[in-house]
Amino acid sequence: MTAEAPNPPAPASRRSRFVRFLIRASVVVLIVLPVALVGYRGYELLATPDVAEPFDVEAFAAYSLPDERNAFVNYRKASELLLRPAALAITDQDLFPRNGDTLTPAEQDWEKASPAIRRWLEANRDALDELRNGAVLAECLPFTMTQVTGPDPLAFDWRGLQQCARLKSFEGAQLAAAGRFAAAWDCYRDLLRMGRHLSVRAPLNSASTGSWIIEVGADDALAWSSKKGVTASDLKQAIRDVLAIEKMPAPASDRIKVEYLALRQFVETGTAYGETMPSWMFWTGYPAQMSRTCRLVVANLLTQADRPRILRAPVHPGELEIYELDPAAPPDPRLRPPAEIERSAVTSARLLGEALSRVAPTYSPDGRLAPADLRMRLLRVAIKMQDGCAQRLDALLLVLALELHHREQGGFPASLDDLVRRGYLKSIPLDPYGKGEAFRYRREPDLKNGAVVWSIGPDGIDDGGDPDRYDDITVRVHVPGSQPPPPT
Repeated sequence: MTAEAPNPPAPASRRSRFVRFLIRASVVVLIVLPVALVGYRGYELLATPDVAEPFDVEAFAAYSLPDERNAFVNYRKASELLLRPAALAITDQDLFPRNGDTLTPAEQDWEKASPAIRRWLEANRDALDELRNGAVLAECLPFTMTQVTGPDPLAFDWRGLQQCARLKSFEGAQLAAAGRFAAAWDCYRDLLRMGRHLSVRAPLNSASTGSWIIEVGADDALAWSSKKGVTASDLKQAIRDVLAIEKMPAPASDRIKVEYLALRQFVETGTAYGETMPSWMFWTGYPAQMSRTCRLVVANLLTQADRPRILRAPVHPGELEIYELDPAAPPDPRLRPPAEIERSAVTSARLLGEALSRVAPTYSPDGRLAPADLRMRLLRVAIKMQDGCAQRLDALLLVLALELHHREQGGFPASLDDLVRRGYLKSIPLDPYGKGEAFRYRREPDLKNGAVVWSIGPDGIDDGGDPDRYDDITVRVHVPGSQPPPPT
């Protein structure tokens, strides 16, 4: 029996393929047309000014540092040498304070350190040496600008570096428990310098790690300052070191400039920080408009970023938290009214997002449009980090001087001005969150309860240094040798 020849395709089959093609083409048109219309109408109506670069981009991006002078080379080696805590069954509960605590039990009292913590410390002496080698250097460059704008600059193991910092904290606790208080201070000084280093010419993820390390070092140093064996000589050295650390450059403007380069890369190529913009979005005009808006936002922030908080212009009420224009500043075509910048940055993203959400919900304002707008708002975080680090270092400086006063005068002073009169400090630090006034201070009526130093905090309201209130940033100053026992 011979096989039958296959039947030729029916005309209806060809027609159905043609119908499917028409349907697909229609869907594409329905998606592209609203996007194109919004891109044309939205951005034309907003008419975002096309201003010059907000700073000398080429000069900033060209900065380099030889390896032997770059502290980050040592920090990277320390992270690579690190024996991970998981290898000794050490958990986050062992490494991080519990709710309401500022230090882990091992940091407050080395006798509370578990055998695993002790083994982990001993196994990582090489990593600790690398941290020390980096901390003594004057400069740090976490990434070159090519790396920052590359495909994946976030691949560095920041968590490993945080664990190295926690090891340094444990080393300080161990040395203090052995009565080696000067060597313990060296550990805390290294942490403070390391945190400062990570805030220079750094993306926000590096700066946030640096801010966290400064917090760890400051908390450790506060606890160290009231230990009975710490001498007046130890405290005087600590004061000199903190004053030197405060002079180390860590301008917020550097972090804003680094983020600007990454934002510019994102809107020009569609890729930055591991995020990719769909290629069709370039047809909408959105990236070009975002590039213009980035220049406006950064130019605005750079006028105020490195000023003390009290000297900055008022913050304009809006989502980007940019500044009002300084009427006394010379004219600059790059500086536009903040309301105009807000309208351009926020409204245009919503225009596009609302149109896209009708045909492609994935690209709604809460979806794929978020990265560029979110990063623009995050530029303001660089300035907030600066204020937080200034508060921690200045509060530490005051506590060290108060503890020194107690060692040499037999008690805490009636007012902070006594620290200047007796030569312990040249001046009393101003509260970074205040309106030009100094940190607040109170000596407790019952002298054995010590004293309290506080900042009014970001809300700008003085709550009397109540330690149970979150708004004030309060530091208790203990009578030497009278710290409360660590938690069990």
